[in-house]
Amino acid sequence: KKYIKNMRPSTAKDFISIYGNKLNLSPKHYEICLYISYMANKFGIVLENTPTSISVGCIYLLSEEYTLGLTKKSISDKCNVSEVTISKIYKNLKIYRTFLIPNEKRLSLFKNLLKDSDYF
Repeated sequence: KKYIKNMRPSTAKDFISIYGNKLNLSPKHYEICLYISYMANKFGIVLENTPTSISVGCIYLLSEEYTLGLTKKSISDKCNVSEVTISKIYKNLKIYRTFLIPNEKRLSLFKNLLKDSDYF
């Protein structure tokens, strides 16, 4: 019973961690991806999407913005999520990319939020 009380639903953060490891994201890119996911949720962009979909969409947006070279196919193959799903979420995120991609100051503030928050 104690174990059940400590259970929580999976979040995009959980899958960003799993998929980020599979895709060899650097720690800095991992943090940026968490920021993208967090802000997309706060802005209500991804409220109707599953955590797995959100995470791959954020990873692909990250890859496109930072020229990481991760393709939809490579993400799809390694994360077992369809390219159509990746495209759908990416299309929604791309519209708001100026609000979702952090500058250094915002990323620094976000890291402090991570330390003090139960959200992640």
